[in-house]
Order: sequence, then structure tokens, then C-alpha cells
Amino acid sequence: MGKKEKKNKPQRNEKNKHKFPEPLLKKLEEAGLETKNLIFCCTGDMDNDACYRSAWLSFDEKGLYVAYGTEKLVKAKHKKHVEPSYTVEEITAIPIDDVDSLETERYVSTGRLIAVKDGEQQSVVRFSVGKLGQFDNLTKAFNSFKEKGEAEIPSSAEPEEKKCKKCGK
Repeated sequence: MGKKEKKNKPQRNEKNKHKFPEPLLKKLEEAGLETKNLIFCCTGDMDNDACYRSAWLSFDEKGLYVAYGTEKLVKAKHKKHVEPSYTVEEITAIPIDDVDSLETERYVSTGRLIAVKDGEQQSVVRFSVGKLGQFDNLTKAFNSFKEKGEAEIPSSAEPEEKKCKKCGK
């Protein structure tokens, strides 16, 4: 008798592992942002005025995008678990040619994403210091895309595989 082979769960599409969840992508599409060619995405928790609100940042070969809105957990009808619900209130697009590079600046409990063009800095969005790693990954991916034409996704941006400590599943 042959050994039973483990059925592997379908892997996340390599192209989509640095993207937003499908329900959010759908809301962004409805708001007018083309999402199928996004190269890298990250989430923030403040706007440029340091007010707490959901922020979703992404870029493609055309531009850098910042979307603001709300994210709530809603109990799904006839289900025991909760699902995220998104609303997109505004989207800001910065043409890729208007940004030479991105930088992050760290403060005591917050940080700031800065777009640099011809040596001049423009604040794009602020974030809690806990999001610094995500924003550093965004800047590395964006800057490598601008320099080489291909985004180098840092290994720290790879999603962790979550498994139960007891059963290993």
C-alpha cells in the first residue's frame, strides 16, 4: 500500500501575498482605484494630521496611493465569527514621477512617511510607531522599484505561516 499524501492547502498566489484582503480590494475598486497591478501594500492607522483613522498605502508603476476610511469587525449573519467591513472615504494619488524616493522618520510614539522629490520633502502620512516595520518595508520596496524597475520585497515583509502550537495545523 502507498503512503497517504498530505493535501496541501492552496498557497496564496505569489503575486498577491503583499496585497490587501479581497473585501478591501473590492471597496478600493468601487472607489475608483485600479488594484490589479498593485506591487506592495501596507496599512496605517493615522492620517497626515496625526488623527487616528484607517489608512491603506500601496503603489504600482503609475503612482503611490493613500486611501483613508474605516475598518470595523461585523458579526456575519448566521455565522459565529466576525468579518471585517471597510468603507473608503478618500483616495490620494501621487504620480510615480513626482516621487524620487520614500523615507520614514521616527518620533517618540509615531512616525512619518515622507516623499522626496528633487531634495524637497513632503509628508505623505503619519503612523503609530508599531507600524514602523511595515512602512520601512514599503519604502524599501518602493525605492528599489524606482531604482531598478523591480520591487525587492524585504524578507521581513513575508507573511508568517500561522499554526496551532498544540496540533501543528
